[in-house]
Amino acid sequence: MIKFFKNIRQNLLYDGQTSKYLKYAIGEIVLVVIGILIALQINNWNENRKINIEQKLLVTQMLEDAKSDSIFFSGRLVGIAMVDTILTYIDELNQNNGETTLNSLSINGTGRVLPFSSMQFISSIMNDYTETFNKINSPEIKKILRSYNSKFIYAKGNFENLNNIIASNFEPLRFAYHKELRENRKTKSIEILNKIYKYDRVFACVDKMKLTLSVMTGRVHEILEVNNQLIQSLQSYLEEH
Repeated sequence: MIKFFKNIRQNLLYDGQTSKYLKYAIGEIVLVVIGILIALQINNWNENRKINIEQKLLVTQMLEDAKSDSIFFSGRLVGIAMVDTILTYIDELNQNNGETTLNSLSINGTGRVLPFSSMQFISSIMNDYTETFNKINSPEIKKILRSYNSKFIYAKGNFENLNNIIASNFEPLRFAYHKELRENRKTKSIEILNKIYKYDRVFACVDKMKLTLSVMTGRVHEILEVNNQLIQSLQSYLEEH
């Protein structure tokens, strides 16, 4: 093809048709430029298509992670309520000289109703937050992710505070009354639990723990609200693209 066009130009020069040669040369240049522009446009289209596919895959994964977070955060509210029930029982023992209107053994049915276990606060979205934030193109989703990040940090800090209180005040009881608690799985004796609950160190931290739980509840509700916003935004993105 190149040789064909070259022959045409040479023939025009040999025939002395300089003006036609110039017009032809200019036309040939224009065609080349148009060809390059078309090639660039096709390349850009392919790149944009590739980016759109990557974005949809990213958003789809984020949606799964956000839904997983929603289930986990809701579960944390249940855990907080359970610990609060235990603390209410302990507080009633302290206020009413060892008597309470609650049945401690109905809390979990094991006889081990002290809040020994720490409560972790994790997030699938936050696991890859930096990478996800940098990759996502949607300004709306980025805005929600910023809020998600700040709400998560606040909530996680409250859970860490609670875990520190448990580690300092309840972990020692787990070891000190290990035998009684193990036997109480079978006997489910309220008297044994009352004996442990009357430990001064337990009473001393009840109010602090209940205040921490109250703040935690608010923080979890806040991040659940942002979580719902994120889910809706991600779903809208997938519907539009």
